[in-house]
Amino acid sequence: MIRIFVLLAAVLFISYGQAQSADTLFSDDFSGTSINGTRWVLPATTAGMDVVLNNGALVFKTTSGNSLVPQSAWLSSQTFEAPDYWSKVNFNGYWGSSNLNTTSMSLYIYDSNTPSKYLEVVRSNTGVTFIDSLKTNPVAYIDKTFTSGGFSFRFSRVGWDFYEGTFVQGSPLEHIETDTMASSKFFNLKIGGSDATTSAFRAFGFDNIDVKGSVVPEPVSMLLFGIGGATLGLSRRLKKRRGKKEEV
Repeated sequence: MIRIFVLLAAVLFISYGQAQSADTLFSDDFSGTSINGTRWVLPATTAGMDVVLNNGALVFKTTSGNSLVPQSAWLSSQTFEAPDYWSKVNFNGYWGSSNLNTTSMSLYIYDSNTPSKYLEVVRSNTGVTFIDSLKTNPVAYIDKTFTSGGFSFRFSRVGWDFYEGTFVQGSPLEHIETDTMASSKFFNLKIGGSDATTSAFRAFGFDNIDVKGSVVPEPVSMLLFGIGGATLGLSRRLKKRRGKKEEV
């Protein structure tokens, strides 16, 4: 009987490890010739700006000089669903601009059912601004010179972090404690920005957008995991007792 419980415990430990893996919720490497309508809603633009795919990247570009009146464009994803008992959601990708002096780029994630709940990261010539819809004032990280075009934006039910580079490692550029997305399950990603320039063909863009969700075990699995751990501990104690009896 003990052997059966030990085998069950081992299976539960393996299942627990698998439950910690991250699942892809949304991704696009923009490798096609046109914007993928199954992933994105058609872009919303103002006159003087186009949104196109160019050399495997999503490019927002001005088509004419506009006397410093900002021209903007946005691309919103189709709704995607996070798994039950999600713990963290990671957004990775690349962004860049031909001239940050006039460009403002944004990465914006919002609750599909309650769009007024959102988190936003804005990159411009003054640095990076972090905006949380539940906070009165944005948190700004000013005068940051990026050495990489990559970003990693991670949020959980109790806070969110922003990293330079496409891997979550080291200390984040900014950490904000918030429960804005604590009860959310359906999300939309919105990327884009604006450019105020007197020159045509200024551009900014995004590439290799990837969204992954990490899952924690559901309560029943956690209970079974606890039973498995206790069983393994009991098995070890019994083996020790048997060993002592044999020595006697």
